[in-house]
Amino acid sequence: MKSINIAFLFVTIFTLFSVKSYADNVTFIAGDNSTATMLCVAAVSNDLVKTEKYIKRLSWQQTGMRQKTNFVLGDVSCNDANLIKFTAQYNADKTYDFLNNNAMNKYKLSDDEIKIIDLARVNSNNSAPQIIVITSR
Repeated sequence: MKSINIAFLFVTIFTLFSVKSYADNVTFIAGDNSTATMLCVAAVSNDLVKTEKYIKRLSWQQTGMRQKTNFVLGDVSCNDANLIKFTAQYNADKTYDFLNNNAMNKYKLSDDEIKIIDLARVNSNNSAPQIIVITSR
């Protein structure tokens, strides 16, 4: 009976914290339930509404969205990457544009720095879905 409960708990957690990306074979899973990790998942999932919500939650002392965004960009990294680079890497165009447009120059990415990887093409030989666990720091 305990193994059934543990399996059910695992499936529930996996379902709650997994988000299907725009690349059909990539699933993002939150490594923990911290607000910073939820921000990373929302941003890489291209969910602008949730991204703004978590930015506001993490930077409640700051005033103005530009200041809030820059505070978070200086404080949060996703899987050891800058939040802007992380969104660019996984083609989250709406959240990337929002973050890059609100960022100070030291956080912005220029067109020369953006490296987009077509995940569907990379994994075309392997039909197994790719699962990426996201953690913040």
